[in-house]
Amino acid sequence: MVGVDHGGEKRIVELSPWTNEKFGASEGEKYMAFVVDVVKPYVDGHYRTRPGREDTAVMGSSMGGLMSHYAILKYPAVFSKAGVFSPAYWVNPQVTQYTRDHPPSTDARIYLYCGGKEGDEMTDALHAMQGELEKIMPREHQLTTRLVSENEHNEKAWRGEFPLAVRWLFDVKP
Repeated sequence: MVGVDHGGEKRIVELSPWTNEKFGASEGEKYMAFVVDVVKPYVDGHYRTRPGREDTAVMGSSMGGLMSHYAILKYPAVFSKAGVFSPAYWVNPQVTQYTRDHPPSTDARIYLYCGGKEGDEMTDALHAMQGELEKIMPREHQLTTRLVSENEHNEKAWRGEFPLAVRWLFDVKP
């Protein structure tokens, strides 16, 4: 597992796949190029990994959730699994059309998660994306969605959800 920290106040543009008029020009493609072309090759070259896409997942929360969603669609040769936690779909609503135009690979697995106390905008967007993905990912083992009613938009909730997501994405029984 490799963690990449975000740029603090720049996280919205850094992790946006598309430009947002309010927040500015997107740097998301540069970020993903760094992950795909620099970080992953370095890790695979220096550590004992299984470098194939079938053993490679991308995960993130909030803006990182949005970027993880984008990454599994944009880089299907690199990622076959995505953990999409509390995705900030509101920043880039273009993600819906992009998902339709660039559907996940037929063997992709996507874990959608959101806390019930994150607000209606967040939960409604998660359910809308779930509906979009269900149209193009008909097999139950490819997509799962969890809405945990008592959870908020924070690291504690994401930390608690992480082990469940990893086990589901990699089909590991407890």
